[in-house]
Amino acid sequence: MFCKNCGSLIGENNVFCTVCGARVDAETQNERANQPNAGAGQQYAANQPNTGAGQQFTNYQQNFENQPFEPANFAQGQIPPQAPKKKRKKGGFIIGGVVAVAAAVSSVGVLAASGRLGNFVHKNFTSPESYFKYVAENNTKDAIKSFNTGYSKAVDSFDQVTSVNGSYTVRLDAGNELKPLIGMIDPSLKDIDNASISVNTSFDDSVQNVQLKANINDADIATVNASIDMENEEGYLQIPELSDSYIDISDGIEEINDELKSSGVEYQEMLDEVKNTLPDAKTVDKVLNTYVDVAFDNISDVSKSSDKIEAEDVSQSVTALTTTLDGQYAYDTAYEMLETLKDDENIKEIIENIDEASYDEFRDSISDTLDSLKDEKDSIDDVEGSADLTLYVNGKGEIAGTEVLVDVDGQEVVVSSVMPRSGSRFGYEMKAEYEGMELFSLTGSGTLKSDVMNGTFNVSVDDELLGDLDEYVSGGDNILTIDVKDFDISDSKDGMLNGSFTFSTDAVRQVKGYKLNVEFATTKKETSVAVALLYEDDNYAKVTLTSGEGENLKTLQPSGSDTVYSITDDSDMQDYLSEIDIDAFIDDINDKCGLDIDLDDLEDMGENLDDMM
Repeated sequence: MFCKNCGSLIGENNVFCTVCGARVDAETQNERANQPNAGAGQQYAANQPNTGAGQQFTNYQQNFENQPFEPANFAQGQIPPQAPKKKRKKGGFIIGGVVAVAAAVSSVGVLAASGRLGNFVHKNFTSPESYFKYVAENNTKDAIKSFNTGYSKAVDSFDQVTSVNGSYTVRLDAGNELKPLIGMIDPSLKDIDNASISVNTSFDDSVQNVQLKANINDADIATVNASIDMENEEGYLQIPELSDSYIDISDGIEEINDELKSSGVEYQEMLDEVKNTLPDAKTVDKVLNTYVDVAFDNISDVSKSSDKIEAEDVSQSVTALTTTLDGQYAYDTAYEMLETLKDDENIKEIIENIDEASYDEFRDSISDTLDSLKDEKDSIDDVEGSADLTLYVNGKGEIAGTEVLVDVDGQEVVVSSVMPRSGSRFGYEMKAEYEGMELFSLTGSGTLKSDVMNGTFNVSVDDELLGDLDEYVSGGDNILTIDVKDFDISDSKDGMLNGSFTFSTDAVRQVKGYKLNVEFATTKKETSVAVALLYEDDNYAKVTLTSGEGENLKTLQPSGSDTVYSITDDSDMQDYLSEIDIDAFIDDINDKCGLDIDLDDLEDMGENLDDMM
């Protein structure tokens, strides 16, 4: 019996078709039960008349083409049947279409996210002038956004100055080259690896709390805590390493408070005036973008070509967009900017915030300048000199390089900057040429992964530019080398610096072998700048400046059982000093810091410092 769904031969005891999986219905089973058992395929073939090879093939085809292929069904030398072709269901076309659309959308999403889609469309389906404007505006907007981020933070900082909260630390790390010099003050000081002073302040209602810490070899040796209550005109000071007693510093606070209030009011008024005068970040963004658009709108006659930029063995294919900025461009741009400026509401608001009465005068001066430009329009053609500007654009629409060629009286000056990339590798070259002679260059190479740069840059200067300095500085290649490590470009766009920069030179004999390392570490809560002097890669000395939000300090509140001495009472201060065990204090410093100094050493240090001064 054959399957009613696909026509395949169904075995005698099969409940399901072995080809398509269809269930054998009751009617088919009854028909099969009423048919004689023909047996295996070989028996069926044996009962057929032999009409030659063609008939034998037909017999094989009839018996086996609808059966599932199983080795046991075929004798040696028999021709296996072809597997039956399955019928394609309509749903298959729908699923395939959905997959194709999903793949296309995914590809478009990746292209759009990387900036390649917009760049592809503008590059291939707009005029060179429109493409130039698209590229220039996009890259300029990124720069404006970075500027506004820093500008906004600067403006917001005016609101934070009244909150005298923060922490500030100055730290000195002594290297092996510096320790002998410190030992000249006293031999016991050669064991000092580092020292720091930190100040932490916090303001709670009318109380200003201050904590000053002195630290040697990463151990706190002395702490000065102070609280000044301006409202109640009282204050206290305590040095816990010397004594548990308090020093009353209230006398004089009234006078200090009056001075601080007076100067504070004046200072705050000045800050408020500056802040109210400065435009907000949104206004600055509108102004900058408005006049950038004017500059780009007047770009015309742009040529487009395929090109390749190279630097330090790294090359990249780019699109070159070249335009000429001549007298006509300068005239058209200046005139349109002045026309825009005259009726710019944002500019009006900025000027009136400074001096409301001066805006009319400003607008009149713009009108006078426009009238003068109209009179000079016919003389634009007489202006000599022009500049050819070329933008080198990568596949993402980013400017990978620029070149400006200025021609004045037949003399050419070329200033160019390119940064080709290949994967994570980059090369860099910026140079200035005059009549084919290279005056200055900055070249470098390295890696740029996830916006983090590592690389080395070299500055070269022609001898003629050094002038009288050639007695001290030898010109030529590598007059200055800059090693960059872990510089986060994305953080810098958000107004935060993170990374290390090391400067060195072999061109100045007096400092040959020395290096200056500047390291920035910035988070939302803390900023750190470390400046280190290295000699032959060994740390000579490092100074680190750190500032941050600080922490809330506890207000000093002596209880009735605490001893309090007045700072203005001599007898009180004598009593306070008598409580101090200076030897125990020095021993504590030695234990904490791993030093071996005594009181006599401290006195000698003082005398030696006086002699050195």
